Amino acid sequence: MKKKKNIILILFTLYTIVAIAQSNTDDLPIEKTYIHFSSNFLLTGENLYYKIYNLSQKKLSPYSKIAYVEIIDDNNKSLIKQKVKLNNGTGYGDIFIESKLKTGTYKLISYTQWSRNKQIFFENDLYIVNPFIEKQNSGTKTIQKNTYTSNKNSKYNLKINKEKFLNREKVILKIEENIKGNFSISVNKKQPINIPLKKNIRDVFNKNSYSQKISETKFLPELRGQLIQGKILQSDSISAEISNIKLGLSILGTNPFFRTSITNDLGEFYFNVSNNDSSTAFIQVLNKERGNYKIKIKNIPLYKQFKNFKYLKLDDKLMNLIDKRTEYMQIENSYHEVKKNLELPLIIEENIFDKISLTYTLSDYKQFKTVKEVIIEILNDVWLTKNKNNNYIHVRDSNLKTDTKLPSLLVVDGNIIFNHQDFMEYDTKKIKSFSLVKNKYLFGSVLYQGILYVNTFKKDFKPNSEYVSQIDILRPVSLKEYFFQMHDVPEKTKRIPDYRTQLYWNPNVDLSTKEITFYTSDISGEFEIEIEGFTQKGKPISLIKTFFVD
Repeated sequence: MKKKKNIILILFTLYTIVAIAQSNTDDLPIEKTYIHFSSNFLLTGENLYYKIYNLSQKKLSPYSKIAYVEIIDDNNKSLIKQKVKLNNGTGYGDIFIESKLKTGTYKLISYTQWSRNKQIFFENDLYIVNPFIEKQNSGTKTIQKNTYTSNKNSKYNLKINKEKFLNREKVILKIEENIKGNFSISVNKKQPINIPLKKNIRDVFNKNSYSQKISETKFLPELRGQLIQGKILQSDSISAEISNIKLGLSILGTNPFFRTSITNDLGEFYFNVSNNDSSTAFIQVLNKERGNYKIKIKNIPLYKQFKNFKYLKLDDKLMNLIDKRTEYMQIENSYHEVKKNLELPLIIEENIFDKISLTYTLSDYKQFKTVKEVIIEILNDVWLTKNKNNNYIHVRDSNLKTDTKLPSLLVVDGNIIFNHQDFMEYDTKKIKSFSLVKNKYLFGSVLYQGILYVNTFKKDFKPNSEYVSQIDILRPVSLKEYFFQMHDVPEKTKRIPDYRTQLYWNPNVDLSTKEITFYTSDISGEFEIEIEGFTQKGKPISLIKTFFVD
């Protein structure tokens, strides 16, 4: 099944490249994103929780592996942008609403690079109040009620163990029918009556509310990860060939990531970044005439102009509610250390370290002063050649069929080192280990005769910066297990205040389970349970149930 899916994706990739080359994407599947999120009315200092669904041909899309979520202001300026990894068409994250945001109306948008070919974006108004900067004047314009209404599915029913609950009481939610699919759940204090409802997943897809407009710029689908695109240019007053030029990309961090690429006839290059835990990357030309080139990264603005930013009118009743909620939020934030979310480790799908056949830890050997001595005296499967004043490192093949015409790849702390001489003068006392990949290795689009990977103790090796360009990239949002207070053992939590307005959020809720449980907080009022998602057959589902806490 997995092999069949990979074949389909390969065919789709080839078909996509041909279609884009012919400027024709009309016959290809389109993608539409939808965000189920916790609340459209937020204070600075609160969190917005979200799950993104990416649809193609009325089912969760197998194509794009990356989606983007942004908050933009009424000048169409992006204030917050996140990269979300998609797994079988879905991904999730959260956004902390920073205090730099002013009171006003914003838009929450999402898209994939592939959906940009038809300029298909999800958008929903966000009403944000900053209680620490200013109180917005009431104004003369008021919010117009949108046409989206809460759906009640006749086929599926939500049941809770009672209609009214006490503070810190357990809520048991049951779904009578066994619904298989992909769903998320939010339990939040019901919004004030003058705040419009969020868009609803059933209305959005049943009414086909997405506008489409063919983009003049063509976008490739990100089938394996974020696609970093660029072009090499000739340096001033220098004529140089721009095709078939090798480049290297390094992303440092806890899990170093490095790739190589080769330019096409137009000097264009592409890197697929699937896993990175850093927002900084380094890119360089891997060519002896590297000083003849400049590197230009391709960043394409959204182009689409989002409109209809409705004004938020703050009346006295709403201001009183905001004052109370601000007090609750400040108390909650002061207990952040005991209410932490659990950040899950980055999943490394493709790791060069799995190919390592031998590691030399220098503390196990006699200490030598120079890298050259270490290679000669310790690294049995590595040798040096010299060209003019430069030393070059070579790795022997494990089957002794070493191709001496192929270069060996030298990587130090995740940095690709083109000129091996730049590493030869490094202080060996700072080196922790040398690791070898002894077989021929197709790295990106370049074949190497083995790899020598060097780990330093402080991960502080810096390559020659003259030929290395630093670029900013987005790191994917971290996956988390979200913390929501439980009161199953009251003695443990009786001294901890609980002023949550967001009682529960689970981006991957299983509706085939018998029951879902969560606890009320110290806040009274009307609360709303909202479940959204898609069945296995691609049918959009929206379930809503309210209850009271006294």
